[in-house]
Amino acid sequence: MAAITALKNHQGWMYPVLTRKKLTGVLDTLNEVGMAAQTKAEIDELGAHLANNKIVLRYSFGKQIALGVGVFVLTYFGAALFDSSLIFLVGTGAAIAFVLDAIRLRARVGILCGQLVERSVQLAYGLVPVKPEPIKARAAQLEEIERDKHSSARRIWNTMQARHHGTDVEFSYTTCHFECADIAKNTSQPSQQMALSADIQFFPFRIKPKLRAKKKDSDSWRSGILLDFPYASGLRISSTGRSTLYLKEYEPASYEFRRSFSCNGSNEADLARFLNPATVDAISRASRAVEGLVVEVSKDNLLYLSTSSGKVTEIELPDYSNERLDPAKSSEALQRLLQMERPMQRLDALLKLAHELVKYHDSNFVVNEDISSSVST
Repeated sequence: MAAITALKNHQGWMYPVLTRKKLTGVLDTLNEVGMAAQTKAEIDELGAHLANNKIVLRYSFGKQIALGVGVFVLTYFGAALFDSSLIFLVGTGAAIAFVLDAIRLRARVGILCGQLVERSVQLAYGLVPVKPEPIKARAAQLEEIERDKHSSARRIWNTMQARHHGTDVEFSYTTCHFECADIAKNTSQPSQQMALSADIQFFPFRIKPKLRAKKKDSDSWRSGILLDFPYASGLRISSTGRSTLYLKEYEPASYEFRRSFSCNGSNEADLARFLNPATVDAISRASRAVEGLVVEVSKDNLLYLSTSSGKVTEIELPDYSNERLDPAKSSEALQRLLQMERPMQRLDALLKLAHELVKYHDSNFVVNEDISSSVST
């Protein structure tokens, strides 16, 4: 396999105990092979190779710290002996550099393994990255794009495509993340809105990578999935407020649903036809799994299911407090991490809703009149 071939060609893999230079090279190889992997099996090979060859992703971290401390001690006494603040400053800077380099490399191990785990889950879902520009053009009639006339054009990222294989329904979908920004204020790139960081714990010493959100200067963002939906058009069911694009309103029979959602569309008849009791029930259940749920079908039949609670492809990153899951302490750790089930909970909830909407409105399954009579309010 391509992944193992690349690993074997890297001389660093010949040694279970890695020097700093070899560890850096190994991490570069892991990153290159992992991000280029096309199947989950290729990612799994990385973990298996580490485990089979007893390779731990660390070098002499303690010696690096000791070296830094030693340099500082020698610098201190040297500066005292020669009464030179310059020697002290230079030596202290060198000591700090040794320590920070060790911490940085240790953190890089955890961050890279988190990225490999995330990539593994994406491949398990069949998600393939695609360019955002065609997706944005296809979504041009969505209210997410049209509603802000005084803001810059909607930005879109995290665009990946996959196919949902349900028991009786199949469809292709695209994940996306929309952001609207004020032209005068926003100069940031969407890809910079989420960043990997690390928490340092000193007693006992460990570094835990995590995702953190950078401060946003945009006014709103939403994440969700897009799919073709030829069974309805021009409507928006929103838990975040009334539509400014669709002016007709409709109130379903369910009082709880009316309290939670605003129902707007191009015409009332289409809204009433779409919001049959089964659909109302499906949307209500989905709203308990994801916050700020919006169901919108554009005028050109594009369904957008979105949430304000976070990235739909987000997963829970590994916790390295367990030594069995720390690649710097166990050669089997990466293999265990890659084998653990890490669902994308928001994506699963939206796919379940999309599955039900297609099933309840595609005449190949059941006609609308049958749906309406089969589910009570």
